[in-house]
Amino acid sequence: MNNGNAAAADGKKLSLYWRTAGIIPIVFAAFVGMSSAYPHAGTLAPLLIAPLAFAACVLMFAPGFALLLLAGDKIPASLAPGVVIVGSAAAGWLLFWSWFAGHTVGIGCSLALLALATFVLASKPVRVAWQQTRLPFVVSVLICIGYLALAGDRGGLSYGDQLITGRYWAVLDNAIPRMFADCLIRDGAGLKPFLLADWHSSDRPPLQTGMTLAIYPFIHQSGAPLASLFLSVAVNIFWVGGLWGFLRAVGCSEQKILQAVIL
Repeated sequence: MNNGNAAAADGKKLSLYWRTAGIIPIVFAAFVGMSSAYPHAGTLAPLLIAPLAFAACVLMFAPGFALLLLAGDKIPASLAPGVVIVGSAAAGWLLFWSWFAGHTVGIGCSLALLALATFVLASKPVRVAWQQTRLPFVVSVLICIGYLALAGDRGGLSYGDQLITGRYWAVLDNAIPRMFADCLIRDGAGLKPFLLADWHSSDRPPLQTGMTLAIYPFIHQSGAPLASLFLSVAVNIFWVGGLWGFLRAVGCSEQKILQAVIL
């Protein structure tokens, strides 16, 4: 009888793990579909901003969350947000260099990264890690949505970084990570003498390019500028986790940390 109860409990745990793992492929498919549909959504387009931002954050945070799960329960709460950042950044560096080896290698590594994160979610309990990172993640998503809503307050998000350049910035500096990614995806020409005019690919740190390459190569051309913008904002929102972990380490309460981040 006890063996039967134990087997049933193990079966429930296994079922829960695999349901949790399903989050990544579902979110990936939703992000790809919504990115492609956004330019044609008409009056419904604003309703897609929040789910697109949420999906972008999930996909960019997933490799780091997988590393936190692999680290186990011994990671203190103050270090948990930092482990997520390090994991996602390390995955970005791996993808950045893999795409120099060729399109096939790059695609394989991008798919392998998503598969590995899914496998880790399927094989490790997520409760403790989620408790440690839940509030920073929720706040990150809300700030990401706020940034994008302000950027697209008059529409035009489908133009991606060109919207930001035309409205708020004098030159195309913020477009360099996307252009670099396009070069790597198209012909591996990231190291050609000049990316645009007299600008080099290295004129902006390539980490953002590498992190977005986990998802960006799979986006339809019509939704690529929008997808790049959302993924880039999700990458740049990692400052929330860094600040959160630092303030935890110096003994601030979660309420005080939340107030500091909002300010």
